[in-house]
Amino acid sequence: MKIIKLSELEKNPGRYGEVAEVLASDGLVVFPGESSYRLGANVLSPKAVARLQQGKRMVQKRPALVFIHREDALHGLVKDVPDVARRLMAAFWPGPLTIRFEPGDNLPGKVRKALSRANGRIGVRVPDTQVCAHVVSSFGGPLLVSSANRSERAGAQSLALVRKTFGNVADLIIDAGDLPPGDSSTVVDVSDKGWKIVREGGLSADQIASRTGLGPA
Repeated sequence: MKIIKLSELEKNPGRYGEVAEVLASDGLVVFPGESSYRLGANVLSPKAVARLQQGKRMVQKRPALVFIHREDALHGLVKDVPDVARRLMAAFWPGPLTIRFEPGDNLPGKVRKALSRANGRIGVRVPDTQVCAHVVSSFGGPLLVSSANRSERAGAQSLALVRKTFGNVADLIIDAGDLPPGDSSTVVDVSDKGWKIVREGGLSADQIASRTGLGPA
């Protein structure tokens, strides 16, 4: 396992290329997110997805989250992008809004089946924190991400616990020390009729409605 301190990446952003190389080789990377460490893998690689799920000991019906670096990366990743979703993306991406879509044909069959088993959809977001954005953009493709803890257990804010849990699983860890608590993203379902909050996080229904002019369905 390789460790790169965040301070080293800040001094030399070119080292994000090392992170991208690990991800491109079906490796797993731990990196700091908004309020916790994240475990990331190439979502287009069945091998990488299987490694992440096995490393996390994930339950099969847990919702999936995918990070992309810009909106046009949705093409093929999801089946359809309703106009409501486009208005939400224009208002809140990059940012703490996760939008759930039906998975598209670019996802390998095994991956599509595994990730949509919980509710038939995958959550997608363009992250706005600097490290997450750099990791995704340097890789250039969609990343399956999950909190860096075992399913149903805490500890994703503590670097020591993350290293203890995933030291033999992850191929690279970006060390940012312990992370302060923070808000999770708000998760919404969308349709031609409107949007509906599935999980409220950093964005409230009132904030979404006031920024978009769209009320909940």
